Amino acid sequence: MKPLITEKNIRRRIRRLAIEIVNEMGRGEETAVIALLDGSFMFLADLIRELYQLDFPLTVNFIGVSSYQGNTRSSGRLSWYRRPPLSAAERRVLLVDDILDTGLTLNGVQQHLLRQNPTVLKTCVLLKKSKTRSFDNRVDFTGFTIPDVFVAGYGLDMNGRYRELPYIAAMTES
Repeated sequence: MKPLITEKNIRRRIRRLAIEIVNEMGRGEETAVIALLDGSFMFLADLIRELYQLDFPLTVNFIGVSSYQGNTRSSGRLSWYRRPPLSAAERRVLLVDDILDTGLTLNGVQQHLLRQNPTVLKTCVLLKKSKTRSFDNRVDFTGFTIPDVFVAGYGLDMNGRYRELPYIAAMTES
């Protein structure tokens, strides 16, 4: 598998993303970082370590939601398997996801959190596919814009495989 985005470029971009987040959100008040499982775990770990280096106070929670259910294409339906144990009400929230593809997952989670009335809701994705989406997703921080291909590596999987790759590769279904 040939890398679409190398490990070195991922690390460099995450460092810059952390700086962008701190510059826009500020360092003062604690921020609830809520990550979408499962694909964002490596991105989240590296991002919060960079935010720590910049003295950005945060807590971390997870949401388990998927629209893929083991396929390489979205099913068009959200399946929730873990809701965050905390409320976003009256909190600053940074929502972290691995990839913006159809927009269904991110839109569903954003709407769920907005109903709780956070003081701030910002969204950060590692990857954003360059295509037209069914949903008008607001993304405040984007790592990379990629072509409309299925990718795996760096936490993203193909049927549970390849999450451990330190880079992101374009995959084929064969």
